[in-house]
Amino acid sequence: MTELLSLSAVLVFLVLSQLISALLFTLYFIRQKRKMAEANRKLKAANARIQQYLSGVDASNLMCVMDTTGVMKYINRAYLNAVGFEFDEIVGNRYDILTHPDTPQETYEIMFQTLQEGQIWSGMLMNKAKDGHSVYLESSVVPIKDDNNRITEYLSIRKDLTELFKQQEQIRKQYTDPLTGFPNRTKMRLDIEKIKEPALAIINIDAFSTINTFYGLEAGDEILKDFAKLLKSRMDFSMTAYRLSGDEFAVLADNIENVEEFNHIIRQIMHYITEYRFTHKGNEITLSLTCGTALGHDNPLVKAGMALKQARKNKRSLTTYSEVHQVAEQMRETIQYTTALRDAVKLDRVVPHFQPIAETSTGRIFKHEALIRIQDENGKFIPPLCFLELSKQLKMYNDLSSIMLTKTLEKIKDNDKRISFNFDKEDVLNTKIHQKLFSAIRQYSLQGRITIEITESEGMDNLSELAAFVSQAKQEGCLIAIDDFGTGYSNFMYILSLQPDFLKIDGSITRQILESKRARLLTETIVSMCNRAGIKTIGEFVSSEEIYTLMKNMGVDYVQGYYFGKPEVELL
Repeated sequence: MTELLSLSAVLVFLVLSQLISALLFTLYFIRQKRKMAEANRKLKAANARIQQYLSGVDASNLMCVMDTTGVMKYINRAYLNAVGFEFDEIVGNRYDILTHPDTPQETYEIMFQTLQEGQIWSGMLMNKAKDGHSVYLESSVVPIKDDNNRITEYLSIRKDLTELFKQQEQIRKQYTDPLTGFPNRTKMRLDIEKIKEPALAIINIDAFSTINTFYGLEAGDEILKDFAKLLKSRMDFSMTAYRLSGDEFAVLADNIENVEEFNHIIRQIMHYITEYRFTHKGNEITLSLTCGTALGHDNPLVKAGMALKQARKNKRSLTTYSEVHQVAEQMRETIQYTTALRDAVKLDRVVPHFQPIAETSTGRIFKHEALIRIQDENGKFIPPLCFLELSKQLKMYNDLSSIMLTKTLEKIKDNDKRISFNFDKEDVLNTKIHQKLFSAIRQYSLQGRITIEITESEGMDNLSELAAFVSQAKQEGCLIAIDDFGTGYSNFMYILSLQPDFLKIDGSITRQILESKRARLLTETIVSMCNRAGIKTIGEFVSSEEIYTLMKNMGVDYVQGYYFGKPEVELL
């Protein structure tokens, strides 16, 4: 009985063990199934994300796949749109269908060598679209391997940069001379701003139009291209050549220590080119060059251009701006005075000034000389030396004379003051000025109060016209003075024929009268001759009591200068 119970217990134990094992296995299986389900879910999610990534890459890039022999296996829609082919026109054909003839074969050789080594190749490629236009591609090609690490195909991911290249080409054209390929004037201006210490040479091909005329425009273009190549071949790495206009080129350099060093380099380049024999259809042609140079950031293009102009004027092969600085200053002043002169006429800024002329024996004011001045925008008075000759070039002299005459006559018409006017040869020949003056003399009874001063050298150029004017002026009651005597022809017989009332001894003589025996002798001689001819003398530039006293002792009748008064707006 006891044994039976023991056997039963063992059987129960075995059954329970089997049940427990089955239960544990079931629980393990359920757990593993759940894990597998979770893993599958995550795998599906990862695959979905990967597909999204691939879709994004596929949509934003040009993609294709080819086998190891170069046959295309796949190409995406973006790539097809870029090159204009259909899917079945590409897939099954070699990649050559897309290669551009301008892409060097060496590029593909290097690419396949890199891929066969299992490395990724990256670089720029050009494809030819179906319609023939160029497609610029930034490319990365990846070798794809199987489980045995063997390369089975190549995946190419590319970015279309065609529009960017077109924009860059458009920019390049804006800054490039189409004939020579040199950068142009616009590009040079930008480059100058980037250089620390620019040195600029402008080189002009002399009489180049003759080559165009004699040999034709085609020959001219060929010579310009050859000239450009020759010029570039003679420059070092720090220099850049530009084409500024038809026959004008420029060389821009950096790190030049001084203008002499730069000029030496440019002269060597010019010498080489002028010795070179250009050819066109069997004809040998040599060139002559002229150059202007300048250093520094302060308008080097303008300065080099001015130096070039001066080189042409002086018939020199090369001139630097430092040599024409004075000319540049004169040009600058001319521009300033031109503006001031035009504004003076337009805005009523012509202002007569009056310098007293004293009687030597008494020191009393006898009359005034009317002297022209113009005011600038700041109210500063500009002397005639700065603008009078310029007014003749600008054909404004007659306007100034008319304004000066009107304003001066207005000053004396209601008093008993005497006035001297300066008459240039333009005034002597200007009948309108004569009529205006003579009419005012008659209207305001100014006979005997107006003296017309004629510069000696001016009068000698127009003998007959001057004599006719002097005769008429005397008839109208004017007095006549010969101004600046001693600076011109000094033809006393001619002066006597005009029968002047006064003769003014030029300041170049009177300024030296204290120190120079010759100046004193000349003054005494003039005074003596005038006394015999009945002509009164006036000594100019009397700046001190010593000069005044000496002139008084020498018998000079009248004196004028700072000792008695500077030119002023009001009459004394």
